[in-house]
Order: sequence, then structure tokens, then C-alpha cells
Amino acid sequence: MSYDILEEIDKIALVVDKELNIVYANNKSYMFFNSEVDSTNLNKLFENNLNLIKSCNTVMQNNNPILLSEYNFVNLNNIITQIDIYIAKYQDKLIISMNENLLNKRGTVANKNLFAMIAHEIKNPLSAISGASQLLEKNNKNKLTDLIINETNRIAKLVNELEDITQLNNVNFSAVNIHEVLDKVELLSNLDENNINIEKQYDPSLPSVWGEEDKLIQIFLNLVKNAREVDSVSKIIIKTYYLSGVKININDKTYKALCVDIIDNGSGIAQEYHSKIFIPHQSSKKDGKGLGLAIVSMLVLAHYGKVTFSTSNKGTVFSVILPLEA
Repeated sequence: MSYDILEEIDKIALVVDKELNIVYANNKSYMFFNSEVDSTNLNKLFENNLNLIKSCNTVMQNNNPILLSEYNFVNLNNIITQIDIYIAKYQDKLIISMNENLLNKRGTVANKNLFAMIAHEIKNPLSAISGASQLLEKNNKNKLTDLIINETNRIAKLVNELEDITQLNNVNFSAVNIHEVLDKVELLSNLDENNINIEKQYDPSLPSVWGEEDKLIQIFLNLVKNAREVDSVSKIIIKTYYLSGVKININDKTYKALCVDIIDNGSGIAQEYHSKIFIPHQSSKKDGKGLGLAIVSMLVLAHYGKVTFSTSNKGTVFSVILPLEA
């Protein structure tokens, strides 16, 4: 069997046999582990990660995939890296996908405290500049004072956006009805002028999701609005379903999972954006800021979940995996 397709994904990927011998590792694996890992046994490579070895053995035995969200991986040099790990069985092999967090600690931008501090400090002189400019405008109205005021307001808006991003990981968890969230998203998205049909395919038997309502609304509103803006979209499907066998490990506690699919029938996402679609300031849209999907990724990670996508010229599916209430 060829595993060449694993070179195409922007994740660390390992394939191991029943004895946990690594039979294939993609190039990103060599970069992460800083060594040749082919023909190495997982027990050696993961010797400082007994819980991870245990999870691999569990999946090999019962065939049910496991998602380890925000796992603190300890390498052979005892350096800790926070990563998301997905372990699944394919035929008689395990495929282990490891996603190194570009966004540190539950979806926050690295050094978020530094960002918040800088944003706060920038606001003080901005307020002074804005006040002085308005006084100048009263006594001597001209294009320069207008320019100062407009640019000051623009910078203040950017600082507010930066502060908002640093707060994305502050999730107040409670039991939330996912279908009530999605109904609100449908209502809000239908305020747009373009008439695009939204079809709901809900599993009414699903229990509550574990999360924060406002942030969940933000996730799915971004995804639905993103779908609306795709060329040639005439229909969007919102689908919910239980993920049988998938477990999410949060602080040594195991949660079952559900999935929400946002499906459109548009023209798809260009190949060049596939590997960077969740990275800030990467957008295929004209005048797009490239923040919507980055924020979605941050918020999903903050909920210990996972967001993925598949796309073709017949449409795109964004899938959001979230923990169910324990």
C-alpha cells in the first residue's frame, strides 16, 4: 500500500503495525522529531508519553478512533509541545495524525498576554491623539486633522480586534443545545440580502454539547457566512450527527463527540489555499481579511474540538467535531 498521500497533508503522520513498529512517516514527522523515525518502535519514540501509547493500543484493539485534544507531548529531550493527536485504525495498521498547534493553548495566539498588554498600552496614547485631534479640528478644520482622526480610529479598531482575538480561549463551559445554536445561526445569516436556501438535517436525539453558546454561534455563523460568499452557491446544508466510537480526551476525562457539517454546493476552494486556510490573513476572497476561518479554528480548539474540510468543484464541507456533555 502506498502512503504517499500523507505527504500532502500539513500534519505529522505516522503509520504503525500491530507491534507498534513505524512502517511509514511523512517528511513533517522527520522535522518534528528531528530524526529518522522509520523502523522505530512507537514505545521508544513515545517513551515519555505512556498515556499516548495506551491510547494507541486501545484503538488497535477496539477499532474506535481517539482524538487527544491539547496533548502535552514530551519528546526524548523532555521538551513539551502541545499538539492535537488523532489515532485511527486502517485495515491492520494505525494512522497517527499529529497537529502541532500554531495557536497556543486552546486556540489562543502565542504570547496572548503580551498581545493584550501591548493592545492596552497602545490605547492610552491613541486616546490622547484622538482627543487632541478633535480639539484641533474645532479650531482649524482641514484635511490633515481629518486624516489624523480617521487613521487614529482605524488603528483603534485594529487594536480592538487584537484584544478580541486574545480573549477567544476564555470559554465558559456549560451544556448547550446545539440545534438552538444552529437555528439562531440560520436566522442571523438569513438577514443577508442574497437568497440562499439553508436546509437543516438534524439528529434530534443528540444530547447537549459542552461549550459556550455565544462562541458556538460565532463559529457556525462564520462558517455559514463563509459558505454564502462562495461563487455559485445556491444551497447550504447544516447537518448534525453523533460520531460513533470517537472519543475526546480532556484533562484525563473522556467525552463522546458530535459533528456539525456545513455543506455548500459552490465551486470549491483552490488547491493553493488548502494548507493555510486556517492561518490568519490568508484569504482567497477579494478584499478578504483572512480572519474568519482563523477565528473559527481558534474557537473550536478552545472547545477541545477539531475542524476539518473537504472540497471539490462540486462544493465544500466544513466539519466541526465537538465534545458532548459528559
